[in-house]
Amino acid sequence: MGNLACLGRHTISKLICTSGKDQVDWSADYKLYNKNRIDNSGVFSTILKSIHNSEPATTPLVVAMDDTLIRKTGKKIPTTRYLRDPLGPPFQTNFVRGQ
Repeated sequence: MGNLACLGRHTISKLICTSGKDQVDWSADYKLYNKNRIDNSGVFSTILKSIHNSEPATTPLVVAMDDTLIRKTGKKIPTTRYLRDPLGPPFQTNFVRGQ
């Protein structure tokens, strides 16, 4: 559940905090993510089969992601961080504060 609700980069510590387990021992979570124990292609193929079985064959599968950068100037605004400026020149990486 933490993986679905997590915003930004999906680091292990962010996943733990998103799950609400930031005040308990993290060692079990780090052991879980230590090795590849889950076959990602198997999980997603099962999900896609379930979607295809529940919907008519002519229904398109629509997937979207919003990668909008909202610029912010305040340093105390929650969830703001330095992000790569998409309008910057390709030969130099510029960073701006934003959500």
